[in-house]
Amino acid sequence: MVQQKKVEEEKKPAVIAKQIIQSTSKEEETNEEKEEEQKEEKQTEEKQEEKKVVKTTTKTKSNKTETVKLEAVMDKVDEVVKDTAKNLEVKNLIKLDAMQSDALSLDLYTQLKFYLPKDIYIDQNFIIDNRDIYNKVTLASYEEKDPLVIKEQILWDINIKKQRLLLKLEKLKNG
Repeated sequence: MVQQKKVEEEKKPAVIAKQIIQSTSKEEETNEEKEEEQKEEKQTEEKQEEKKVVKTTTKTKSNKTETVKLEAVMDKVDEVVKDTAKNLEVKNLIKLDAMQSDALSLDLYTQLKFYLPKDIYIDQNFIIDNRDIYNKVTLASYEEKDPLVIKEQILWDINIKKQRLLLKLEKLKNG
């Protein structure tokens, strides 16, 4: 027993993870077969109305069984691998594998159309207005008449005159 544990600890985490997944999947298959046999026996005894209730509960249980399987695998890793570093590596590999298998099932939704396109603009008249509304107006002609642009230009000119006068005063002071 001690030698087996030492050999298992020396194995690579990927190999350990695969072995644990395989062993737990075998155990779960046997458990699932037993559960299915029990369900079949119950279904033969119950009425048709009760069968519908059992079917709905089995659908909700299938989602929960995946998490239960993952928890069982993690518990088995804790039992088999005692080294904390390898334990974490093995658990991470198992979780990555589970995530990747879930990603494959999500790929089905990328090809699925959630709604059908519907053209709501069918048989409408195409309206074109060829009138020239702004026929003699350009931006330059508009700016010439714009009061804000005129005010800005006046202030700009005053500022330039002010700067020239200040320069002349400096020259007169310095001689």
